[in-house]
Amino acid sequence: MGIMVSAATKVLCFGAESESFVASRERMQRAGTDVVATVHPTGGIADAADLPVYDTAIQAVRETGANAALVDAPPDAAADSLMEAIDAGLSLVVCRTPNPPVRDIVKAINYLQGSADLGGPRHSEGRIRLLGPGSAGAITPGEGMVGALDVDVFTPGQVAIIAKSGSLAEATAAALTAQGIGQSTCAVTGSALIVPTRLADALGMLEADPDTEVIVLIGGVGDRAEIEAAGFIKEAVTKPLVAYLPGRSAPPGVNIGAPGDFACATPNEMETKALALREAGVLVVSGLEEITPAVAERL
Repeated sequence: MGIMVSAATKVLCFGAESESFVASRERMQRAGTDVVATVHPTGGIADAADLPVYDTAIQAVRETGANAALVDAPPDAAADSLMEAIDAGLSLVVCRTPNPPVRDIVKAINYLQGSADLGGPRHSEGRIRLLGPGSAGAITPGEGMVGALDVDVFTPGQVAIIAKSGSLAEATAAALTAQGIGQSTCAVTGSALIVPTRLADALGMLEADPDTEVIVLIGGVGDRAEIEAAGFIKEAVTKPLVAYLPGRSAPPGVNIGAPGDFACATPNEMETKALALREAGVLVVSGLEEITPAVAERL
């Protein structure tokens, strides 16, 4: 069934005809997703893939029935694209843009959540799900994808993957698939300094998903998403979980990748996260290669 993407998903693309944009669109189509149109301020008749081009998302949704969006716009245009997708009422918006200005993303998140700091319409965060910035997207194997994940490493099954990193999510899916273990869904929250969809948000959706039997959580350095997730697991998650926390050897205060991948000032950040998850009943493994056998046990 999937928690964010289904066979009924229709995607609207925001972005120029860059190499990454074209690759994402081709991957979504290979996953079986109906990519229906693109949005560009200048409008037009058709883009390079013969998709109709609209100058507003609202018009595109009205004429194509789009219900999801992929934003792969330049950093200085990402927030405007996000707010336009929110205005159009698209239920899932994946922001692939890796490094948009933090101030712009805060503005978009406030717009999504209905902050009193902004005028205009108010939007329900529960009705519209935003992944990213810097998210590789979400996939329901065998049904569809919104984003740029490697479709070929996924196969339908009962194991869900929720991760900060798209590459680690793909590596986990590939290892599971190689052992004949399929996936019910995979969602990448992203590793930006600020992300509106947290690990705990996705865990709540997976707990309610009847097609998911085991959950794999892949965290990382930076922020308190894993601590929040541990608290939520204690209160609301009954399904077995396996967690992997990369970055344990990262020097404190050093950026090791995406803007949000800063090791905290305290040297025991990862140990604190691992302890919180273990206290919540999660099996925390020490290496990526340990995920598959741990999942097989729990299945």
